[in-house]
Amino acid sequence: MRQVQTDLWETEVESPFPGLTTHAYLLIRDEGNVLFYNTGHLHEIDRVSLADSIRMLQTLEPDVVFSSAFSAPSGFQEMRPGEWAAHLDWALEQLLGK
Repeated sequence: MRQVQTDLWETEVESPFPGLTTHAYLLIRDEGNVLFYNTGHLHEIDRVSLADSIRMLQTLEPDVVFSSAFSAPSGFQEMRPGEWAAHLDWALEQLLGK
């Protein structure tokens, strides 16, 4: 595991089968720790519901993002102001083919 924030840890890359790369994240809190992990598959996605979720996320401005779907070496990324909207616009374009 590697520490990516004071209270956040990322596991090593796992590849349960070809085409799926994932990490788990552990968030340390006084109230209790939280583990983030997702092994969903693209064919299980309802594109309309996912697009609605992405649109809802466009109302937020996070400092840190965890993703179970990533192509970089890590599913953790810090965001600078304004970057989040561009990432979500790109995700909608890819999802809806626009």
